[in-house]
Amino acid sequence: MEELIRQRVNEILLSHNISINKFSDGDSALQNRLSRQINRGASITAETLFILLDKFKDVSAEWLLRGEGIMTKNDSENINDNFDKSQYVSIEKYESIVNLFGQTAAELKERALENNMLYNEIKNLKKQLKLDKYA
Repeated sequence: MEELIRQRVNEILLSHNISINKFSDGDSALQNRLSRQINRGASITAETLFILLDKFKDVSAEWLLRGEGIMTKNDSENINDNFDKSQYVSIEKYESIVNLFGQTAAELKERALENNMLYNEIKNLKKQLKLDKYA
């Protein structure tokens, strides 16, 4: 099984036209580790697989680990199958919601100021009422 994963890792590198050296981007420790794991038969670590999947976001983890499906995934596969897709909103709808929240916040602030004014007015009227009582 590990040899099959190793073959798929090589296939990823070939399809993206990238060498281990280029992939390592100057990190000699990573370059040595990848070379040992991919070319010299050392066990491929989960960390290496995570690094590959992080670097090549178009590669299907299912394909890399189990050999099922095709190597590259389409955009819809980037969505976790357990995620409720109805929760996605377009950028336009998101902006509309943000705008609505902004308007609502402004209105609430206005109402709070108005309530404060009315509270002070009631307070003053009560004071006048008490003064009139004693006059």
